[in-house]
Amino acid sequence: MQTSDLRIALFSGNYNYVRDGANQALNRLVGYLLRQGASVRIYSPTVAEPAFVATGDLVSVPSVPIPFRPEYRLPLSLSAKVRRDLEAFAPNVVHIASPDRVARQAVEKAGQYAYRDRKAKKRTFRGLWIQRINAAVRAEGLTYSQFMHGTKLAGIELDRKVMADLAMNESAAFGLIIQQAKA
Repeated sequence: MQTSDLRIALFSGNYNYVRDGANQALNRLVGYLLRQGASVRIYSPTVAEPAFVATGDLVSVPSVPIPFRPEYRLPLSLSAKVRRDLEAFAPNVVHIASPDRVARQAVEKAGQYAYRDRKAKKRTFRGLWIQRINAAVRAEGLTYSQFMHGTKLAGIELDRKVMADLAMNESAAFGLIIQQAKA
């Protein structure tokens, strides 16, 4: 995976309204990642007058001030607007900078993305295997569907992953399978 392929969602309880070492370090990290070509979006409560200028895209999360400590805000939850933004951004890395309610919701959402992306990965690999098999059998004068039908009739029970590997790395062995499928 290239750095430009990274879409990082950073969840923080107090990203730019408290000037402390942790928040400034996160800000520097976001700046570094952006310079490397990654896409970074920060989800955090915001205030009208931030303590420092935030680097990157800052998405405001609904929050309330903590009693007797108004400089700190307590994030309430991920609103529908923030969830839509998160879904549209489709991060492949989620970083939790503070363990609060919003962070727990972000971890749950990340699990949903992980499930979806595992399914997408399987579809992608299946398509790749089909393309490799198709390229090899077309060189022998068959189409992919004719070849697969021939393998079923010949009783060859190799899956697409194995056949694609044979087509790429063991062309002589795959040639024998093609001859059996033609018969």
